Amino acid sequence: MEKTGLNRRNRGSITLIVLLVLVLVSLIGIIAITASYYNSKLAGNEIRRKRAFYIAEQGAMAAIETLNVVDSLHGVIFSDYAVAGGSYTVEVFDSTDYPWLGELERIVKSIGKHGNAVRRLEYRLVPTTLGYNNIPGPLYIEAPNPQFSGNVFTVQGSDHHYGDPNYYIPTPPGDPKPAVGTIQDSASLAAAIGMHGDQIFTCDDTGAVIEDAFVFDQDTFDLQALADIYAGPNGEFADTINYIAGMYPNDYKVSYFPGDCMVSGGGHTGGGGAQITCPNCGGTGVISCYGCNGSGYELQGTGCPFCGGTGVVTCSFCGGVGHFTCPDCGGTGGNPVACDSCEGTGIYGCKECGGTGICPICHGTGYWKESGPNKWSCYRCGTGGKNDPPGTGICPTCGGTGGIPCPFCGGTGIDTTTWCSTCGGTGVIPCDSCGGTGVVICDSCGGTGGTGARICHVCGGSGTITCPYCNGLGTIPEEGCGAGPAGTIGAGVLVVCGDLHISGQFEFVGLVIVLGEVSTDITGGGQGCHIWGALLSRTVDFKISGNSDICWCSDALKRLKPRMAGYQVASVIEY
Repeated sequence: MEKTGLNRRNRGSITLIVLLVLVLVSLIGIIAITASYYNSKLAGNEIRRKRAFYIAEQGAMAAIETLNVVDSLHGVIFSDYAVAGGSYTVEVFDSTDYPWLGELERIVKSIGKHGNAVRRLEYRLVPTTLGYNNIPGPLYIEAPNPQFSGNVFTVQGSDHHYGDPNYYIPTPPGDPKPAVGTIQDSASLAAAIGMHGDQIFTCDDTGAVIEDAFVFDQDTFDLQALADIYAGPNGEFADTINYIAGMYPNDYKVSYFPGDCMVSGGGHTGGGGAQITCPNCGGTGVISCYGCNGSGYELQGTGCPFCGGTGVVTCSFCGGVGHFTCPDCGGTGGNPVACDSCEGTGIYGCKECGGTGICPICHGTGYWKESGPNKWSCYRCGTGGKNDPPGTGICPTCGGTGGIPCPFCGGTGIDTTTWCSTCGGTGVIPCDSCGGTGVVICDSCGGTGGTGARICHVCGGSGTITCPYCNGLGTIPEEGCGAGPAGTIGAGVLVVCGDLHISGQFEFVGLVIVLGEVSTDITGGGQGCHIWGALLSRTVDFKISGNSDICWCSDALKRLKPRMAGYQVASVIEY
């Protein structure tokens, strides 16, 4: 009896221990499930926060692009602007809001939202300008074999006063520059200058003359960008009726030639004599507008300027990549490892045939039984019928290979349980905004491509502008001005989209930009050709000869106010 009671007490203790273990295991399971749930929530929140950050960044970039077109924008310019997965609100501030800001500086605040996540970014923008400080010197050429001919021309990097090539301002040193800058090497330029080194000079800080003053192997100077900011409004050479030597003309403007510029002869106020039909405009007084090529419309059916007519633009959310690096695995995909079951081969041994590839029923004979003269085809690899053709003898499960795709890794050879669950082992998260394509519908044209046309701001839709050769008169003097512009003295900016050919008297104060690909030819005659300021030429053939002077004149160039060339980001903070 005592032994039986003891067994009962032991069984009761064991039951209690088992119950306690079950309770403990259950608690551990509940804790693990709870931790997993909250970890999943935290991971989701972090993903939403990151996406909200990218949305705020997208809004700021959209605001900067808009400011580069209309820099006077102020206040809220995007309000709850919907993008895939969220929205952004962007506000622009200037010096009226923050007195410590420069006059042209801006603050852009962008708020990005994704689900319940909100991120705020603040960008400080500063303007970029092109102007005096971007001009390398009195003569910049890209020609590989320039020609410097004769003994009466000079290219002077010493700082001069307009009207007197022998008068430096101040005395010394002013703001001297190298006389010639080029993208070519020193040997080719030195060979081109040859014996004319004493005609190409500048001065040092003491005023001492430095001959052969040139700079070679310069980075290509962006003449097109500089010309673009001075491209309008279109004008003629400056009015010089009250011309006084040593003083600046009172009409400082842009002269823009869409083609070649030919200057021949002339004087300060133009020549006299009979009037002949202007060869440039054929007597009409107008020429085709350079802003629209004569169509009257700027777009000319080329489509939306923001998407180029495609209807889509690069996704600013992912920068056109179409995806982001997975935040949970850092792009590794979770470091997948070889499957333990198949040791990375992707092949799992066939259990039915034990890896032999032979039918386990007929053992390769093709028959599963026989009785006297009768045989039965193997019912596993054949038909199973009496006296039917024998079976194949091959294991039908693995087809005789002895293996099947590993059921644990699906034949990949990789243990999928080690993959990152967030990205599925790819290492990347597809972009919600573009669906992984890298492009989104253009907001400007709504995906239509913008085939509509905008009236040209240069000619107001007329398709024509005043002829600069005859100033709209349709005629030029038979003598004096030749086929050149009416009046061969000017001031400001002269932009020539084609070639520049000057022979005879010509004076210009300011900046001359030649964008043509062929030739720039300056040949002075009589009272000569004089440029006070700078000549920048992209042509492949450059020639200067005769009574010609190109003199650096900081005073003339500083009269050209720097022009806005867009905003750049000075700083970014999250607030």
